[in-house]
Amino acid sequence: MRYADRTAAEWKNVAYATRRRRRSREQKVLGMIGVAAHECGHINFSNFEKRRIYASGIREGILYPELPEPKNEEEKQVLGELQVCLEQKKEKELRVIRETLLYLHNILEDMYIEARQCAEYGGIVQKAIRFLGRWDMEQAESIRQMQEYGMDSLSIMKNVLLQYLRSKKVNDWERAGGIYMEMLERCKETLDEVVIPADEDVRFRAANRLLLILWEFVKEAFEQEESGKEDTEQIPPEYEGGDGAGKWKESAATDTKEGEEKRRRAAAVLGEEQQEKAAAEDSVKEISDEIGKIVTKMEQEMLERELKENADKMDLGEIHNGYRLRIIRPEPTLEQIARYEVMKKKVDAAAEKMVRLIAPHLEEQERFQKGMVQGKKVCGSQIYRRDGRIFRSRNIPGNQDAAVGVLIDESASMDIHNRIGSARYTACVIYRFCQRLGIPVLILGHSTGIGEKKESVELYSYAEFDAWDQKDCFRLTGIRSRWNNRDGAALAYAGMRLGKRAEGQKLLFVISDGLPLAEGYRGEAGIADTRREREKLEHRGIHVMAAAIGEDRELIRRIYGKGFLNISDTERIPAAMAGIIRQYMGK
Repeated sequence: MRYADRTAAEWKNVAYATRRRRRSREQKVLGMIGVAAHECGHINFSNFEKRRIYASGIREGILYPELPEPKNEEEKQVLGELQVCLEQKKEKELRVIRETLLYLHNILEDMYIEARQCAEYGGIVQKAIRFLGRWDMEQAESIRQMQEYGMDSLSIMKNVLLQYLRSKKVNDWERAGGIYMEMLERCKETLDEVVIPADEDVRFRAANRLLLILWEFVKEAFEQEESGKEDTEQIPPEYEGGDGAGKWKESAATDTKEGEEKRRRAAAVLGEEQQEKAAAEDSVKEISDEIGKIVTKMEQEMLERELKENADKMDLGEIHNGYRLRIIRPEPTLEQIARYEVMKKKVDAAAEKMVRLIAPHLEEQERFQKGMVQGKKVCGSQIYRRDGRIFRSRNIPGNQDAAVGVLIDESASMDIHNRIGSARYTACVIYRFCQRLGIPVLILGHSTGIGEKKESVELYSYAEFDAWDQKDCFRLTGIRSRWNNRDGAALAYAGMRLGKRAEGQKLLFVISDGLPLAEGYRGEAGIADTRREREKLEHRGIHVMAAAIGEDRELIRRIYGKGFLNISDTERIPAAMAGIIRQYMGK
């Protein structure tokens, strides 16, 4: 198979080389995932036993499951020559036939298992496999280059078949293909029919048939093969198989002591091979786990770099000059993981309640999607919008076309009456609700820290849009009170992140217990700055809703106006949140 004929150490080297060759970090990650997904495809869908039978049978002059059927007089003559080779069992000829058939079966099986992986898992698996295929094609030599390298005709033809299977194209821009392109035309019908069927015998039969078509090149390889050359071909243990005991028609010797000894030895060999197969599978699992860790680490590094770049580009306005913006992506602790397990049942129940409350509305939304940039009908309820999204169109079922952000005040006063606990619970419920409906969600906490000259604005990234590591649910339990709060700066950053999303509806919940309060940022100055940032976001089509906790609810209402929600009573949170989300998603 594509990489399955490598040892565990060589497999690691392939993954390492894949990472090194790609220029961007994303390409390196996709390359490693592609290799891992390919190997997992063989484990999931390839029949190793039949592969062993196939390889062992060729050594004995037998083609599994049967000889190819000729379609014309020329192929009948070729089949006769092939049968003579199989009956005579000449070492050099069998070696060429065996190497050719195993290669042909390899590439056919590769295409099948990759197609199955993409169909079964989609998403990043599909993206990585297709990226790896495109990368291989970009590196593929042209037919003229292969000729200049001195490659024999059979090897060139093998590469031509692989290029066609990969992309339905062949690198022949110099128009040097000639006989190879003619031979490909004869092979296309067989190649195109064998990638989809789940029956593995289809690909063994196809390899046998391709051998007939390529026989002219195979005979050239016979002549190039040195007579008496020792068979140094290395087939991996999981493909080697025994002598086919029980699979092939046995001779009369099977009833003798010699036959019994032969079966005993074959059984012992197969037992050893099962152990080797299990060990190989363990090695693949170990390598896959290691690659998973590497991918997660690289994703974390990419995300942290992206967050830093976003922060560095932010223009927070004159009132925040000199106050550095820091983005922190915390790693969840064991204590936070344990805390999540305690909260999970209650959080899931509240999220399910929100889903039930909003379900009738979503059924209506599945008929029409409002707030579109183009469409056949103008939607009257959208005329107020300033971003041009005033049309409606029929919706794709299940597509909510919304993105949600949550910004949490982590100032010291949130410790009073465990307000931070209510904020933490609310954030977890919104997160689970969005997960259930497939809505992208961003959850940030904000406070201030100690800077070199002035305090810094610190934003904690608890949940990110499309995060890979699946740890955001644990990070959310780490929400806690810290120091001061510069609400305008935090609001601007959260709005910038939401504004980059392509979804039509964007909701930002701001959970707070009071007014802005920080160094040089209090009273009317802080209120005016926060209100100004809120108005900017509303102008950009981002709906801002303040979820207030504590005694300053009326003051908070001054900043957010109608966008105000009282969540002091946690029991009312699911119904209150569902009402707000239903209101804005229905606009």
